[in-house]
Amino acid sequence: MPSVRRLSLAEQTATQLRADLLSGRWGGQLPGVLRLAQESGVSRQTLRAALHLLEAEGLLASDGHGRSRRVAAPLQSTATRQLRIGFLLRERLADEDPDQQTLILEILRAMEAQGHTGFIARKSLKELKDHLPRILRQMQETQADGWIVLSGSPELLRWCSTSPVPCLALGGACLGLPLASVGSLSLPAYLKAVDHLIELGHRRIVLLTPRHWHRPSNQFVRQFQAALARHGIAPSDYNAPHWEESPQGMEALLTEMFRMTPPTAFLLLKSKWSVGLLSFLARRGLRVPEDVSVISWSCDSQLAWHCPPLSHFSSNQNLLVRRISRWAAALAKGRPDREALTIPVTFVPGHTVAPAAPSA
Repeated sequence: MPSVRRLSLAEQTATQLRADLLSGRWGGQLPGVLRLAQESGVSRQTLRAALHLLEAEGLLASDGHGRSRRVAAPLQSTATRQLRIGFLLRERLADEDPDQQTLILEILRAMEAQGHTGFIARKSLKELKDHLPRILRQMQETQADGWIVLSGSPELLRWCSTSPVPCLALGGACLGLPLASVGSLSLPAYLKAVDHLIELGHRRIVLLTPRHWHRPSNQFVRQFQAALARHGIAPSDYNAPHWEESPQGMEALLTEMFRMTPPTAFLLLKSKWSVGLLSFLARRGLRVPEDVSVISWSCDSQLAWHCPPLSHFSSNQNLLVRRISRWAAALAKGRPDREALTIPVTFVPGHTVAPAAPSA
């Protein structure tokens, strides 16, 4: 399999700025370094390195120290074509997390702004039970100039990397594949959260993951179990349980868990699961975080109403949208694009994590 050189953060930022220049977003003077760095989600040092790369290409010119760069010459983009781009979702749109729904709608709006048509495939990966022949049949029977695949399995993404129809992986197991991709670099933030819980005395920590993550090759579950083992906690199915992804399945799981050995902390990989967990704890008279610590995947517009503020994870979703827009722009011009971009995720401690009770 051919190797793929991963772009440095400065090169990724330069690619993003180059696309903005070609789209005509700026003419004449560029905004200052501070504003551009904030918009791009990078440090000023990285932003300056990206600007130097564009200067070396002749796209920008500098008028001296302390002055904003300017566009060196009018930039002309090559002819583009309108595309029909399909979205292959992990779940039906109505069943996705609110933050995922918002992200998908933002991507669709960005596609429309570029003159393209985005559509959602008739059946999701979950509805097709991750059965590769069924998935490929749906993709091959649907007219599309490109596909965006959300949380695809390793088998599906390997096929996408050789597909005659260009594909972009949004999340999923695509490391090392010659495939355009964008995703959140969440594992370091989650491991930081695990270490934080253990430092607070938690040993009965439960990580709730989607069912399709329970494969021997799933790096996230393996790294979570390894983190527990490093602290002398023998990992088991108790810490990363198999369960039915439904309100009834969560109720059954929690009822069984709290019957004998109640957990003291939860990490949830979908924000909607937080609603089910918090409801269960309230009905049991258990306080958050005094009795049970809770860390949600995100703190979307609905969960933002929770008091105290939920501990959660955060990333710059605008960078995901802009990366996909650049992929679509390259596709419309017939240019190959296999850039792999990861967006850093940060752990936001919030107020729903506390030391484990002495009796736990």
